[in-house]
Amino acid sequence: MWLSSAGILTVKTINRTGFSSNPRQSSQQLSIACLRAGNFLSVVSVFFGVAAAFVPGSLEQRIGSLLLFGLLPAAGFHAGAIILGRLLAFSSEVCWSQRYASVGSPAS
Repeated sequence: MWLSSAGILTVKTINRTGFSSNPRQSSQQLSIACLRAGNFLSVVSVFFGVAAAFVPGSLEQRIGSLLLFGLLPAAGFHAGAIILGRLLAFSSEVCWSQRYASVGSPAS
């Protein structure tokens, strides 16, 4: 927001919708969003595993709970995010190519 010399307040609007007409850019955004979500869930599961490892018990039980509640779900979330991100990017590119190939121009 700017205040001009006449005392008029002007507001500059910025289009931040995030929609892209470029299919590669939109598919990259999908895969990045999936990877971020998977990484977040994997970090949360590692924290749960570390917290479960501090529950009183024998060393074997602590290691088992760390693996069961922390590292295995974290690896699954991370791998699933990579696979899902690539599948979404691929399907997005296929849909865009089908749309442009069948019509020749984007449908309105």
